[in-house]
Amino acid sequence: MRLCKSTQRLAGATRAPARWAIFCLLAIVLTACASSGTEVKRIESVPGVEKSYQDLLVFAVTKNSDARGIIEQQLTDELVKEGFGGQRISGENGDLPWEDPGSLGNLIFASAEAAGSDGVLVISLERKERETSYIPEQVIYQPEVTSLGPLASTTYMRTVVIPAHTDESLTYVIRSTLYDTGTRAPVWRLYSATVDPGSLRAGARNFSKVLVKALNKTLPQATP
Repeated sequence: MRLCKSTQRLAGATRAPARWAIFCLLAIVLTACASSGTEVKRIESVPGVEKSYQDLLVFAVTKNSDARGIIEQQLTDELVKEGFGGQRISGENGDLPWEDPGSLGNLIFASAEAAGSDGVLVISLERKERETSYIPEQVIYQPEVTSLGPLASTTYMRTVVIPAHTDESLTYVIRSTLYDTGTRAPVWRLYSATVDPGSLRAGARNFSKVLVKALNKTLPQATP
């Protein structure tokens, strides 16, 4: 859900048909700022990969245990739904060596080897981008027909004024990297942007669908 901060004022409209027309116009304007979801920005892959990645260990790089749990679970569920094997690393978030990237990497790959996972899919937040857009005042003319009797009618234009306002959106740019468990080398990477997810769970669900779909399409060897 895109979070739009706006103030609306309507001019005219006292009759029910006109009020309904104005409501529809306003709904269209607000819907325009309600678009959200995940968009693929760029995909990088290593040519000539012959290995079939059918079982993946998923790891979200965040010290927030709740966020990590939701992201990893949504992604694991989507992988399994699409025919992959998907697993999460065991252990509490606080027990992981976050301050020592080398030790953390060794732990992740050791967990993947122990689980029999072909690859490790690492999800990390690149950056957050907040954007404010200025929407100038809009004047919309709505025709309204008034009956003058059984054989006659007249049409006049009702004016709807939508004042200038601002729309704010928050974009999460995410890097998803697939590593080979044996070589620990990256074989595939996707950059995506998730706009105004509304909630962490909703954003993670949408992101997971887009990521797994892209993985299936652009890394054919990974298709089960």
